Amino acid sequence: MAVTMGETDKGRFMQIRMLAALSAMAAMLLPAAAGADVPAPEPQREPVRTLEDGAPQPAIWLLADDDTRIWLFGTNHVLPHDFAWRSPDLDAIIREADELVLETRDEDADGVFTELGSIVDDMTLDKPVSILERVSPEYRMPLYTLIKYSGFDGDQLDALETWVVALYLIASSLQDIYGDPEGVEEPTGVEDQLTDIFTAQGKPIDAVETPMQQIDFFRNLTPDGQRALLESLVTIDRDDAADEEEMLRGWAAGDVARLDGECDDEESFPPELREILLRRRNADWTEWLVDRLERPGDVLFAVGACHLAGSVSLQTMLDARGLTVERAH
Repeated sequence: MAVTMGETDKGRFMQIRMLAALSAMAAMLLPAAAGADVPAPEPQREPVRTLEDGAPQPAIWLLADDDTRIWLFGTNHVLPHDFAWRSPDLDAIIREADELVLETRDEDADGVFTELGSIVDDMTLDKPVSILERVSPEYRMPLYTLIKYSGFDGDQLDALETWVVALYLIASSLQDIYGDPEGVEEPTGVEDQLTDIFTAQGKPIDAVETPMQQIDFFRNLTPDGQRALLESLVTIDRDDAADEEEMLRGWAAGDVARLDGECDDEESFPPELREILLRRRNADWTEWLVDRLERPGDVLFAVGACHLAGSVSLQTMLDARGLTVERAH
């Protein structure tokens, strides 16, 4: 069932896009919870990228001292195929940067397979509970429709914790919305493409979190927080491509004011999700950035756009520490 997309629902696209960085593990979760064999991840295909006249200019900030430059780049974790997002300015920064720092690295995901067994009990319920009964009445029909078109077995989802179902539906929705129409390529995003570029250049790639840390964000949500997460996934009209394209182009054009509004929207990020997924992580990353300034070098710090927007942004927290962050592009 399609729900009309207003400004609030556009903000929820930003939430889902932010959650995309955390959903790479989702494909592992359901097989592990069901006791099935977990396949090894397939290698990422080379993503397609096109540049058009009037290159985009996504927002980038600079945190620097005498011997260190850290460019802060707010990314989109998943994009339509062929979406142009790189600018000449960004390409210059990519060339100058000594290393890339992401939220998490693909290579760290391999270790998750050996750790999932320890949390299977936290992923499954002692007794199945209808997933439809776990959301408010007005969300049940949209959730039913989402599950129906996802191809998942409802009985299997009923046996899982709400946060696991939410992550798995995120992974399915991303493939549905952004996947290759021919079904050949998986959805790709900024981090995937930056990883390919820095790997080809032989430059190091680091991360501020591990996949298991990211899983812990969700498994430690309260029941109300898990419900809010699931409900937020089913209120978007995924057929409204024009609105989605407009929002993506706003990000690519560096429209920071629009991002501020979307990332501060309480319906997009209910209080518990905002605290855990934005404010708390930004506080931790602020400490990382302060420490990184003590070492010389040039760093491209690429994290989800909502971490660099709104009232709990990294820039706000760094400013509170007496550090100057300037808009670079």
